[in-house]
Amino acid sequence: MENKTCPICHTIDVPEMKSCRSCTRHVCMDCCPRKVCFDGVTETRRCCNDCVAKIETETIQEFKKNLTEDLAQAVSDEQCVRFLRARNLNMQDSVRMITNWWTWWNSPLLGTDSTLPKNILRDAIEDPKEDLYTQICPHCFIGEDKEGRPIYWEQTGIISANFDSLKKNIRDEDELIVRHVRFNELNNIRYEYLSKKYNKNVTKVNIVFDMKGINMMPDFMGIKFVRKMLEVDQNYYPERLHKLFMINAPWFFTTIYALISPWVDPVTAKKINIIGSDYLATLREHIDDSNIPVELGGTLANIAWHWPYPESSGISPKQIAEYVERNKNAEN
Repeated sequence: MENKTCPICHTIDVPEMKSCRSCTRHVCMDCCPRKVCFDGVTETRRCCNDCVAKIETETIQEFKKNLTEDLAQAVSDEQCVRFLRARNLNMQDSVRMITNWWTWWNSPLLGTDSTLPKNILRDAIEDPKEDLYTQICPHCFIGEDKEGRPIYWEQTGIISANFDSLKKNIRDEDELIVRHVRFNELNNIRYEYLSKKYNKNVTKVNIVFDMKGINMMPDFMGIKFVRKMLEVDQNYYPERLHKLFMINAPWFFTTIYALISPWVDPVTAKKINIIGSDYLATLREHIDDSNIPVELGGTLANIAWHWPYPESSGISPKQIAEYVERNKNAEN
């Protein structure tokens, strides 16, 4: 009888196996061979996750040689790996991508005079309009999946219903992008916090959008914001998303998603799960009940769906201040 156990993750009774062109092993779809630029320039192969990791290690040094001196000194190996993965280890494309990120990282965000992405938490630990977002945009950074990755929860349907009120108090969608960059930087603190907690590299986030109550008619500014948000995430925060769950999605949501799906990278699209009201079984495949809010069928109680975030999230005001101070000291 043919062995159907994956040699990498050890999953048994795997229904479909794929062959790695580098090590020739057959692996499951989760460890699935993917097309990578094997020599960093031209030759492509289908490689399993183990072989991709080996190639990445061998490629990082060469990758940094192609960067400007200030950029090469500023980026970590983990950052290099993320940009290399985002461009399937193609050296030229990866260098171009991280160079564009470096320019963006050191330039004022649109709609601001001096807010650089790299200084967004240093300039203000608390969002200047946090009181507004507390009233209109219920969300929380709380909990971990079964592998220790952080989770961001958002009551997106309620935010949609409140969007007209939000628009009256902000300039345009670029102001929302500034907040989104802040959220990405808060998640960077969570990765560091959980990596230390579990003594392993934690580099990706799970996102759960509760779509209950979402407006049937999409808002034009909202659509523009989503497009720009996707551009920021895909161009400047690559390889950060593990899974995105859109739960309580109403019947008409597929029409709304069709408006934004052309802007979604194909790799990202495979990580998106759109689920109706029977979402709990799917969430439980990845998240224990103790990390799912009571409001959504779990046992995690007494959640504050707003700032300030609890210490268990890794981004309480004190923890953010300590992170900012550590990074200041590292630069000196």
